[in-house]
Amino acid sequence: MRVPVSAEGNGSGGLVNQRIIVIGQSHVRALLDGYETLAREHQGPPEGVEAAFVVSRPDRVVLATWKTDGFVRGKPKKSLLDVVASWDPTRVVLAWGGNQMNLRALVATDRPFDVLLPSSNPEMPLDPGIELIPCSVVDSFVRQRLEGNDTLRELIAECAHRTRPVGMLVPPPSVPERAVRERLGDEPHFIKVLEYLQKDASDVPIVPDQVRQRLWTLMAATYRSFAVGNGLDVLEPPADAIDGNGMLASDYWGRDATHANAAYGATTLRNVFDWATTDSTPTQSR
Repeated sequence: MRVPVSAEGNGSGGLVNQRIIVIGQSHVRALLDGYETLAREHQGPPEGVEAAFVVSRPDRVVLATWKTDGFVRGKPKKSLLDVVASWDPTRVVLAWGGNQMNLRALVATDRPFDVLLPSSNPEMPLDPGIELIPCSVVDSFVRQRLEGNDTLRELIAECAHRTRPVGMLVPPPSVPERAVRERLGDEPHFIKVLEYLQKDASDVPIVPDQVRQRLWTLMAATYRSFAVGNGLDVLEPPADAIDGNGMLASDYWGRDATHANAAYGATTLRNVFDWATTDSTPTQSR
């Protein structure tokens, strides 16, 4: 049963048995927008479920909660663990990172490269002018940014200590080239890249879609492996958000070149709510 979102975060009359906190960086934006969409359409979380969102950056941590007609953001804090403890969730969802490949392999600035998936045909012809990146290099690059993050490691350890279930969202697929070019000039990081290259978004070389799709496939596999290795649940992208080429489907393109939109966030949150209500946990009374 889905109920309108009230000032308390849902329509459950104050009796809450699941308090979900979603934590991450830039990909949390789509989830915030998605929650607002659900709330305004009276399609909020199931009865007895509350949700809060945390944007965690190296210099500040901000908690956002929904109150009647909009998000209320708390004062920036220094410690993510303190923010989490203050909200006392029953479950944690990680929308952690996700742009590792976009920052390194979206704009083609060096020698052309490709990567073969473990399932690739070993006899397929290779262009000698293209640098072939081993799968292990991609896995190591992504894994180091997960395992080497002290904040993430401490958060997972604290959740394990308190037996809080944690779900890790697999990042959304890559945006196709034509959408990238339409949006590249609106993203601060890539504006600087374009200025450095003295290029325009219409003619800057973009890493081919099929290469970025393979990179995302490898990154997603690393996220799944990291989650399973740390006792976390894997939360996959919505099935209809992946098009026939393995890229982000057009209905879910965001406002910039590397993120999904509110529709993606809303669909993802519905899946999160389903995950959160799969198992029963002790009821909390606010």
